[in-house]
Amino acid sequence: MKAQIFSHELHIGTTELHLGDQSMGCVYGDFFPNDNYYKHVQKAVWEFWSKDKPDYQKWAAMQFSAQLENGYFIYAAGGFTFDDIEELKDEPKRIDIAGIDWHVIEDFFL
Repeated sequence: MKAQIFSHELHIGTTELHLGDQSMGCVYGDFFPNDNYYKHVQKAVWEFWSKDKPDYQKWAAMQFSAQLENGYFIYAAGGFTFDDIEELKDEPKRIDIAGIDWHVIEDFFL
């Protein structure tokens, strides 16, 4: 299912989400960032992945969210991660969303 990705209220990109680990409520997809991602978020993603002990409080403060094409916003108890490493910045990016409620998986991904 197509989704728009946000940090706070700032639109940072799009994805086509697919069911990953159903038992853990995980979905994933290729992430297609826009200029807002590159200007306001990418450095925080790089910093998160570069630390031996990431600052999860700072990461949670980014307030990532995903809005499905039907308008439904996903609540992800397990959070969001982006595969975007500074040394591989030209490689495709991926988003993983974990801890989605079972009813959301059942209603939108099965």
